[in-house]
Amino acid sequence: MKNYIFVCETCNKKNTIPRVKGALQTRYCNRQCWNVAQRIVKQDKTCRNCNIVFTPRTDKRQKYCTRKCNAEYNYKKTRINHLPYQKVCEICKISFTTKRYNQLICLSYECKQKRYRTKYKRYEPVNPDDYKQKDGYLYCMYNKKYNIYKIGITYNPNYRVQRFERIDFLLKALYKFKNKHEALLAEQEFYTEAENRGISPNKKDRENNEFFDTVFKSYAGKTEIVYAEMIKFHELRTMLNSLKGELIN
Repeated sequence: MKNYIFVCETCNKKNTIPRVKGALQTRYCNRQCWNVAQRIVKQDKTCRNCNIVFTPRTDKRQKYCTRKCNAEYNYKKTRINHLPYQKVCEICKISFTTKRYNQLICLSYECKQKRYRTKYKRYEPVNPDDYKQKDGYLYCMYNKKYNIYKIGITYNPNYRVQRFERIDFLLKALYKFKNKHEALLAEQEFYTEAENRGISPNKKDRENNEFFDTVFKSYAGKTEIVYAEMIKFHELRTMLNSLKGELIN
């Protein structure tokens, strides 16, 4: 096989390589010479941003005199030439202009508040008076193991009764009220009288709360109980009947 002799364009050194396909296109003896050739400046250039004539220092493909000019040119090309941006608010569907290409909503307080709630909190604002429109029930349940009565309110008695039955409570009485707000007032009236009689623990009774943590676990109202040894059921029933609720069970 014959050899091919060429002269490196960078170091002017003669090199001999086998005559194979692609050998005639060889111009440099190694990678280092090729890198040096890329840095050789053959002519001055004009900066695309500031139009100043400069001499490339490192690469003949350099188009800007400084990095600052490079950043300014790209900013003008991508941002300023398109200003102002015409956008449509995702919330109120009103068109607006902005200098920010990624702005999706207008700057009204209502739109910003609604977007924050939907994006981060994932729920709609709740009216604190909505519970007053729900159905109101007052229940009385008994636990034989601890010999206590549990009196509470709910708008879904089937679900609440099932949850307490899992911890060995039995339903003794169920009253229906006009709405949950009236049931709440009746419950407060009952426990005020029960605390005055001494048959129900005080809300600040820490010892009672710590004891019934293992009973109710995640259930609220650990002090909303009545000690069965201090009152008979027919007397308790009389107290519940005086709250003027409709007896269902």
